[in-house]
Amino acid sequence: MPNLAMLLLVSSSLSIFAQPGPTIATTSHPLLKLRWKPSPSPNVSGYYLCWGLVSGQCTNLIDAGSVTKVNLTGLSSGSSYFFTVIAYSSFGDEAPPSNEVSYSQPNPPNRPPHWDAIGDLTVGGRLRNNFTTRTFTVTVAPGNVLDYLSVHPGVVAVEAGSAAALPLHLVSSDPLANVTFTVSWPSDKFVNPSLTLADGSIFTGLTQVQDTNLLINLAAAAGKTFVGSNIVGTLNFTASSNQLSAFIPIRTAILSGTKANSEPFVDLFPGFGEVVLVGDHPLLRALAPTASTRILNLYGQVGASYRVLYTTNMLPNPVWQLLTTYTQTNEVQSLTLDSSAPFVFYRLEKQ
Repeated sequence: MPNLAMLLLVSSSLSIFAQPGPTIATTSHPLLKLRWKPSPSPNVSGYYLCWGLVSGQCTNLIDAGSVTKVNLTGLSSGSSYFFTVIAYSSFGDEAPPSNEVSYSQPNPPNRPPHWDAIGDLTVGGRLRNNFTTRTFTVTVAPGNVLDYLSVHPGVVAVEAGSAAALPLHLVSSDPLANVTFTVSWPSDKFVNPSLTLADGSIFTGLTQVQDTNLLINLAAAAGKTFVGSNIVGTLNFTASSNQLSAFIPIRTAILSGTKANSEPFVDLFPGFGEVVLVGDHPLLRALAPTASTRILNLYGQVGASYRVLYTTNMLPNPVWQLLTTYTQTNEVQSLTLDSSAPFVFYRLEKQ
């Protein structure tokens, strides 16, 4: 009689009981705790917790084993989730899914950012005119940042002889009642400065011209305070005519800030912005927002025609080649460049 190899398949179907669905035990953002009652079937050896973003659709699954509770983290804020439990046997049989329970993950509270204590910083780099390495240390006094208050000017491009508005962005960690700050201001280039507060502003504003600075005070109305981050107004001005094109830095420095409880702000931070003044000669600025992206910002007079030239070396008498021509439709326009070339030099000329 020949030898026979036999394979015996053994399966035991689950006794189908109505499996109780999961319940939300406790929540403590971002932790969600779920639990369910054990199946009364003696054949059940474990449970799958299944969930998704759409009712009736299981896109995520956890094998909970024989336990009847699971803790979940990493749920997206503002999203709704739908959970079911599936009992299974040691033979791989599965019971029908339990009834479904839904849960909406709340958005976290919007709190001002917390800044940790700043330690000493050592910076190394190369000098521009040679390749000698220089290292220096920036030492910060010990202690934590208790609060913060800052006014940041924005960035605006303006043609010589035209008017413009520079936004002012206020950032405050605590309810603010009053702030006084200066804005660096080249009065030979920008004339007729005035402050326009945002619609519905709680502040009244006072502006004084002081040689190379503007002195600005913002005072909140009685019973009103400001906290958080928002644009509080704009500095309106006119750029003087017949000026050379230039990138002009604008800096702010806070002289004092008072909280709603009459206590002074301790940590007063400067702000940095820029006015790009466009005269007869165009300007361009190279940007690399990512490792694979190169952008040229082109600044010129609206309505004028320009050409963008390029070369791959800056040896004596380089050969400049035409990249593109265009007509300026705004004081600043952007041009996306090929990022594959290792070194490219660009120039912008008026036609």
